Amino acid sequence: MSVAESPQLRLAEADWPRGRVLVTGARGVVGGRLVELLRRQGVPVTALVQEGRPVNRLESVAADIARGNVLDAGSVRRAAEGCLGVVNCAAHTSRMKMDGGDRWSVNTEGPWKVWRAAGEAGASRVVHCSTAGVHGPLRQWPIDEDGPLRPDSRYRRSKLVGERRLQAVAERESGPELVIARPTSVCGPGSGRTWRPVHQSVVRQRVLLVGPAADPFHVTDVDDVCQGLILCLTKPEAAGGRYFLGASDALPLIEFVRCFAAAAGVELRARHLPAWPLAPVARWAVLTGARLGWEPALLQSLSFLIAPRSYRIDRARRDLGFHPVFDARQTVARTVAAIEESADARQSHLATWGHLHG
Repeated sequence: MSVAESPQLRLAEADWPRGRVLVTGARGVVGGRLVELLRRQGVPVTALVQEGRPVNRLESVAADIARGNVLDAGSVRRAAEGCLGVVNCAAHTSRMKMDGGDRWSVNTEGPWKVWRAAGEAGASRVVHCSTAGVHGPLRQWPIDEDGPLRPDSRYRRSKLVGERRLQAVAERESGPELVIARPTSVCGPGSGRTWRPVHQSVVRQRVLLVGPAADPFHVTDVDDVCQGLILCLTKPEAAGGRYFLGASDALPLIEFVRCFAAAAGVELRARHLPAWPLAPVARWAVLTGARLGWEPALLQSLSFLIAPRSYRIDRARRDLGFHPVFDARQTVARTVAAIEESADARQSHLATWGHLHG
């Protein structure tokens, strides 16, 4: 295991689950890492994976594989048999059509279907992994979990709809205890697909920032997210709660990008644009997405550049004993190391392939 992938969790023996756990979305960044960390501790895990999807990584840590998806209550119920708890990490994070198709439904219908099926299977608690993004760009910060909800993208809106429908069903029906976790932007091992564009722009010295880039940007390491999810699953005090999971502090966006440059060993060279001309562009992007049923990539870029995000994790500290291991600088360094290791591995694979078939 590389240095970038080495887990460091601040969990006591008593904080780990005492029975089998079902993890949905087990091929994703958070779900996959959660399965690995639980298995390393000897916790029995069932990983719910869609039919036909590869499971090599999960089998390598001896997770039990259940085929199905969160929209098929029967498959979730069968997977949850004998499980103490369920962690729902299943989500579609790509730009989605709001047409009632599976991508939208995984985020909006999946959570309550998982909760209900878990209860029918006898699970005692369900932890739903949402996102701090349901609060959207902030007008004042930092905020706590009771702050205003103004999601600014299709994905974040779908996650808020999913949260609300889940809570409505859980209030009407008897079933497992429910805990909702809202991680901030996730970095660390496995997140290279998300952060590779930032890394490339830094390395190529083509960084474009909007305004002074002094507004906060809040990240968390994937291992700290997993630590928080495990505590949500096992701490009695967590029942019925909502918790931000994030690094101890947010960084100004310019400092966040500077961390990428430092980790990559390059000088940061950035061009700055004034923020005011981009406001109408952002509104146009939102309206276009709503009318045409798709979300322009421009909207996600603008959201990253001009949307302040900073959250208090006091509630998770108090109720869960959540203490992040990694600050923002450390998790960016782990992210860059993982990206560069992945690039080196691809180059090595291509060189071997060329040697064998050249």
